[in-house]
Amino acid sequence: MSLFSLAGLPIFVGFVSKFYLFTAVAVQGFLWLAGVGILASLISLYYYLKLLRSVYIDEAKDPVKVYISPIAAIFLGILLFSMVIIGYIHLQWSN
Repeated sequence: MSLFSLAGLPIFVGFVSKFYLFTAVAVQGFLWLAGVGILASLISLYYYLKLLRSVYIDEAKDPVKVYISPIAAIFLGILLFSMVIIGYIHLQWSN
């Protein structure tokens, strides 16, 4: 769903920002720039749909077994723990 929002499709929150942006550009008289922005949004939508198709519809050709070294796992665990602690401290600080 976030890809559809990034593409600026209606009913998603990204549409509102792109609508205001393209409207402001068009009001200032830069219709060609608004057209380029809309074209870029359509091109990005094409690639987002390709990505979604490859992730959810297409079959994997050769499944790859992922190996994470113990050092990387420990490092990721430390990062996860620190993110949780920082989030908790921020929650306490903001109240």
